Amino acid sequence: MKEFLDFVAQYKAKKIAEGAVFIDSTTPRPPPPPKPKFTGTMEEYKDMLASHDWFYGMSDDFRVWKAGSAVDSRMRMYQFALDPDFKIWNQYAPDYFKFSK
Repeated sequence: MKEFLDFVAQYKAKKIAEGAVFIDSTTPRPPPPPKPKFTGTMEEYKDMLASHDWFYGMSDDFRVWKAGSAVDSRMRMYQFALDPDFKIWNQYAPDYFKFSK
């Protein structure tokens, strides 16, 4: 085993001398980029809720499902930031999609 580890160390040293970059558990990683700040407004949130196809999941057309899923994800981001208690959500959502405590 020692011979193998020596071989790997020599190989790695040779490649580093040639300009190669190795990333392993000892390589420091750059910090992740900062998360973008949420800039949505309450008016946008209410407009999305009012015009949302709440039953997109029942569609046979994948394009409709994909578009509805994207809007749903965005609405939930707005809800998390602007409506943590689901009061506004429940004003617009059909009974099946309302949240209760």
